[in-house]
Amino acid sequence: MKNIKLNSLLLVGGDKTLNIFFQNYFNRVISIDKVDKSEIITRLEREKFPIIFSIDNIESIREVKRLNRDIITVLILSSFTSDIVMEAIKLKVFDLLELPLDIRKLSETLSSIDRELNSSKANFIEINGLYSFDLDKEILYNEYFDEVKLTKR
Repeated sequence: MKNIKLNSLLLVGGDKTLNIFFQNYFNRVISIDKVDKSEIITRLEREKFPIIFSIDNIESIREVKRLNRDIITVLILSSFTSDIVMEAIKLKVFDLLELPLDIRKLSETLSSIDRELNSSKANFIEINGLYSFDLDKEILYNEYFDEVKLTKR
């Protein structure tokens, strides 16, 4: 895998081993040991995380997507059920990975995220540092990536 260094990651429910591993790929890794809805909300309100990995917790993904549907989310599960897979599809989870982690698969996911982030940056025009216009979707976003409704005059 080529050397990639992504900006920042919020790791929900991860252990120290995963935290150390992710530090090889991210400039900054913030880890929340236990799944605490209020801490997730606080972290997301305080700073922008383009990527969130959640270990065995679809509820944290649901909360993240409720706050910002454009955040790239990856769900790592110890076991898959059809209900969880269907929920992940509805939530537009970027990838589902299974424990124990296959490092090759995880590296492929990180490379795909890197490509996704770099390709999406190329399709955005920043306006006054407060708004971004997605050239592909023709949608204007504010600085928090909330969709801004446009009306014709």
